[in-house]
Amino acid sequence: MKRCTDGLYVPRSTLQCALLKKCVPCCYKIIAYGSADMEPNQRPELCPRSAFESRQAPELLSNNMNSLIIHDSSLSFTWSIRSHVASSEVVLKEAKATLLKSNPELTKKLKKLGNKVHFECTMEDIGDYGAFDCVMWNQPDNAQVQTFFDNAVLAPNGQILITCPLSATKSIIDCVAQTRYKHVGTLVFDRCSYPGYKVSHECETLVFACDGTENVFSTCKAIEDGYKNWTAEEWNSASLITPMTPVLLSHIQAILRDKSNFPKKEKTQKKVGQEEKQQKKKQFGEDYEEDEVDYVQMYGLKPKGKAHKIKRKQEYEANQEGKLRPTKRKLPVKVENGKKKKACSKWNMQLWANDLSDSMLLNDVELFDMLPDATDDAFAIENERNNLLKKKERERKVLYRRRLKEEFHYLTKLSRELETKRDRLQRQQQQRLMEVQVPGHQEAMAQWATIAKELRQRNIAALHLNQSLRESLRHQLNLTMSYQRSLFHLNLALTTEAQKSSIYRLLQEHLEEGMDVNLRSKWTNAKDTENQCNIILNEDQTDIEQVEVIRCIRRRRSDPNDVVNSIWQCLIGESTHNVPATRIAQRLDTIDNQTCYTRVYFCDDFAPFALNLVQHRYAFPDKQVIVYRTMDIPEKDDMLQKDILKWYVVCWVEITKDDCDTMIKEYIRYTQVGSGGLLPLLISCRADETNVASQLRAWMHHVVSSLYSCCT
Repeated sequence: MKRCTDGLYVPRSTLQCALLKKCVPCCYKIIAYGSADMEPNQRPELCPRSAFESRQAPELLSNNMNSLIIHDSSLSFTWSIRSHVASSEVVLKEAKATLLKSNPELTKKLKKLGNKVHFECTMEDIGDYGAFDCVMWNQPDNAQVQTFFDNAVLAPNGQILITCPLSATKSIIDCVAQTRYKHVGTLVFDRCSYPGYKVSHECETLVFACDGTENVFSTCKAIEDGYKNWTAEEWNSASLITPMTPVLLSHIQAILRDKSNFPKKEKTQKKVGQEEKQQKKKQFGEDYEEDEVDYVQMYGLKPKGKAHKIKRKQEYEANQEGKLRPTKRKLPVKVENGKKKKACSKWNMQLWANDLSDSMLLNDVELFDMLPDATDDAFAIENERNNLLKKKERERKVLYRRRLKEEFHYLTKLSRELETKRDRLQRQQQQRLMEVQVPGHQEAMAQWATIAKELRQRNIAALHLNQSLRESLRHQLNLTMSYQRSLFHLNLALTTEAQKSSIYRLLQEHLEEGMDVNLRSKWTNAKDTENQCNIILNEDQTDIEQVEVIRCIRRRRSDPNDVVNSIWQCLIGESTHNVPATRIAQRLDTIDNQTCYTRVYFCDDFAPFALNLVQHRYAFPDKQVIVYRTMDIPEKDDMLQKDILKWYVVCWVEITKDDCDTMIKEYIRYTQVGSGGLLPLLISCRADETNVASQLRAWMHHVVSSLYSCCT
């Protein structure tokens, strides 16, 4: 069986180890299927790269990624990639107590990860934790794959990584084909890039992304045929991920079939004859005896062994010659000469009694005096013990009879209650039977059932009609907005080149105004979390004249280009991420790639208004700038978009890189140019009230907080 190479990619380090070092585990990671004439597979730990202390980072991850790991109960995979991503969050289906009970060693890991581990979560909950650059799920459950892809949320240019066995690849790809994600490629899974994470079979990583987004495989280049003559610099200059081709697959299979690449080490066994064995045994015994004698003489110890036991016995008998032998009497002990003695014979007992002198024996009187006093006290103690036992036995019988009596009364009462309930249920049953027998009762019940069924059908029809009316109304609104947009585009199509050049000139003046020293001084003094809103009223303190908003924020570990793209998409209405519900942006026209014309609605219950904004962005070597301002349109060209409240709005947004962070500075100026005195009437402010200024300030703060801010 041969592995399919369509859409298959392999890490450069794995391919280099297989081709140059002829590593058997790395070869089988790529080909996956072997044959009888190939070298058998080996343990993954035998790969030469497994012994390296510092290993290469996974090819699909980067240091600026925010990752989400699904169902990593052992936290081994999360722990292996924690130094290769910006942040990692884990979603687990188990409870924390259950997890710690089965794996107590996870306490330290959970303490270091902190609140980034979410317990008792289902697949429907993964979308509640925000958008991520990379969502990973190892060894997925096929029954939950559809639900997972329906609820996963990705950041721009994000990706989903599914690591699964080779047998489950086709079913997962077929299941994901019904969602909004697309399979862009498959990468050979290399366990050496994930120290501490173990799998029991060959796996591969499926990469999914949204349509139209960039992926990691778009810039990969294939390895040429002359790789055998490559130097280390040429290997390092190759791409980290390489497309797998049938030619490379056949080269790896040829390496495994060539037995000369894997020489076997034969163990040499020396054949020793019977005579040589006996000679060595004899020599060893002589050497051993000489060495042991030297050892005994050196330390003055007694040697051990059967030969030395006989020698010690002979030495003892020689030393006892001419000495008085001890008595032949044997003591009545249970142990003699280190062995258990079964019993003393009658002859031994008689010898022991003859050796005792008369002075050592006691007469009957002395023995009687030594016995304990058998007086009336002993009998009294015994009688008292018997009386106590009888008393306890009587008390136990009394308690037993009392408990039987109580149980009898309880059972009698319970039986009476059950009989009462039975009689009541019988009476209810008889009443129901009598009611059924009443003439016309069944016909009335059938008539009411028919009426209820008819009303239910009417209710369902009314619900369907209501739904169709809502869809029709929504369709009419879309047609109205489309007609409005078409009229506006028709008006813009009549715009001359001179008018477009005036728009560009106006934007250039707007940019130069933003570079003014007075404006930049306000940004310089602002802090990282600055959020000011200065409201200026007219002289009579009855209306708003001008508003200045200054904001500044620092985004940790983020790329300026990604930040600019997300802000631009929110401004022109392509994205609603972090955008309040009261703000609706509708892009009317695209003047060029960097300039858009957008209409922004502020949906307020008291004083709603709309803004016609021209938006443009600049890319400088040291920073990126986004500017937008209101554009005045003659009333004859703006019949459908005539606004009651008119504001002149100008904005400058500057995005710069500060080490690994991104600084965002925003300045917005609102100037009311409409008819004065209309705003207080809309928000129900009377001229005689003393708190008109406070109501105006509160409404303006609400407006500023409800419109989109680039610093959120």
